[in-house]
Amino acid sequence: MSIQPSKDWSLSQWLKHLESIHPSEIDMGLDRVREVYQRLNLSWSKQTVITVAGTNGKGTTCAMLEQACILQNKSVGVYSSPHISIYNERVRINQTLLNDYKHCQAFMAVEKARGDISLTYFEFGTLAALVLLNKPSIEIVLLEVGLGGRLDATNIVDPDIAVITSIGLDHQAFLGNTREAIAREKAGIIRANKPVIIGEIDPPASLQTIPLELNAEVSWAGKDFIYSVQDDSWHYSSKGLDVTTSLPSIPLPNAATALAVIEALQWKTNSAFIQTLIEKTKLHGRLQKIIPDFLNTHNVPFLLDVAHNPQAAQYLAKHLQILGFQDTNDAKIPKLHAIFGAFKDKDIKGVLEPLAPLLHSLHCVTLEGERAADKADLAATAQSLTKTLDIYTAESIDAAYKAILKTAHSEDLVLVFGSFFTVEALLAFLKVNAKH
Repeated sequence: MSIQPSKDWSLSQWLKHLESIHPSEIDMGLDRVREVYQRLNLSWSKQTVITVAGTNGKGTTCAMLEQACILQNKSVGVYSSPHISIYNERVRINQTLLNDYKHCQAFMAVEKARGDISLTYFEFGTLAALVLLNKPSIEIVLLEVGLGGRLDATNIVDPDIAVITSIGLDHQAFLGNTREAIAREKAGIIRANKPVIIGEIDPPASLQTIPLELNAEVSWAGKDFIYSVQDDSWHYSSKGLDVTTSLPSIPLPNAATALAVIEALQWKTNSAFIQTLIEKTKLHGRLQKIIPDFLNTHNVPFLLDVAHNPQAAQYLAKHLQILGFQDTNDAKIPKLHAIFGAFKDKDIKGVLEPLAPLLHSLHCVTLEGERAADKADLAATAQSLTKTLDIYTAESIDAAYKAILKTAHSEDLVLVFGSFFTVEALLAFLKVNAKH
């Protein structure tokens, strides 16, 4: 007999409930979630909904659009996943997290609507997020697709603008083994006669034909909008906008894609607005630069990035090259050190390949959970890619952090990457030791 939720439940009790009511973590299909959604009777007619799909770049594109809304004095709600530190990160309204009580209220609304329908953790959470964001006071709603697009729970809402940031190989067990198949799944968020922004510079055939079949209003990266880098400046150009700014703190393709969405919204912008937008756009765990206090006597900077597939790693490598990290054969400082943890179902070699040539040292750790790749296996994969890299295994994130700070200088950089869980583990460690 299943436990009946109580109005007095805490957020942690609700999250345990969400984990228990469906036999699998992922169950592709919209029939179950659509039926519950219809019972909730939500309407989006007074809001502009932007749905963002893509192998990489969803979170940073949403972050830039969110910041643009704030600068335009428009109220904005964002649903994203997964979270890094706490569940509340999944829903933001005007860049503010909601308290536990509001999440619990939304969970209860979904629980009452679902009856005996079984929902996955993500489906339940998505419906609860939609309840929280379906408010007349919120003008713009940004929905980040969790997995794929066509069968993702976010796709029960018809977007006013669809965005596809990139197409790469990830989650092949669910989306297919080719970019062609994956693109077809992500194109499932496109709606007939509605705008779609394609940030992928090399779109597979399916991504080229589906928007045309639907008579969608398409804006293509590399054709309708382009960007370039020269020295420390970033240039964006389209039919309606030509602007030069400082380098964004997010991956450059995603910054360009977000600007193309802003153009589709037909907001009034100028160079000063775009420059301010670039300066203010940052996202937790994506190219996030920090200088921790704990044991860091030389003020060594850290760069946190959740890159966990080859395409994300390639973006990250390009960003590091722009920062001046070119080749480990150069004996000069600054040097790039790294802490790496990943899951064994990921393409570990593909993630390490673009980054290994830039690294001076790599410290491999085993993350928590059954899916975690063993640190020795990570080290062996790295060793197969290069003979010049200093590779170590550490018992924990804590140990890797302490080992690096024994030799790193203020001119160096420590990269923490490989998974949301790698970044989360470091931030949790730093939080515990924040007062030391």
